[in-house]
Amino acid sequence: MFIDESISPLFPYQYAHARRVAGDTYGSIEDTKREMASASYGWWMAGRLYNWNDPDEMLMEGTETPSGSTTAVPFTAFENKSRVTSGAVAGFMLDGDDVTDAGSPALVQKWLTNSSINGLPALNLNFRPVAIALWIRNGSGSVHLSQVDTSELELCWAAAIS
Repeated sequence: MFIDESISPLFPYQYAHARRVAGDTYGSIEDTKREMASASYGWWMAGRLYNWNDPDEMLMEGTETPSGSTTAVPFTAFENKSRVTSGAVAGFMLDGDDVTDAGSPALVQKWLTNSSINGLPALNLNFRPVAIALWIRNGSGSVHLSQVDTSELELCWAAAIS
């Protein structure tokens, strides 16, 4: 059994494996920005109170209605990559796509089997912000750095230093 607490009080931490640090962050770039801001404030809980911070479920297939518009548009490849990367930086990824729908399986397979992104949570380490757009995590004798471009929320680079 895996217990993942919603945005709940911190005091029952000893009974859970993870805690959600952001709410309703599905797939748009605005949702991803909000999730990364929440992770910036809640980074200290992962590995201390909970094994992982949960950045909320992500969706590869979906639509959003841009501000000032009445027309829904599908999430872009850029938004999907940004959302999966933000989950990887948080260390925990939970997908909410309906894989019985025609479009979801291809998107889920493309983004959730990407080894360069999935390699981050596989390290089982936790990033912490050292600047607004620079994240660091320590583990097993090496330091892992990544930078996220906050104007585009794109992973700019990542490095492992032994």
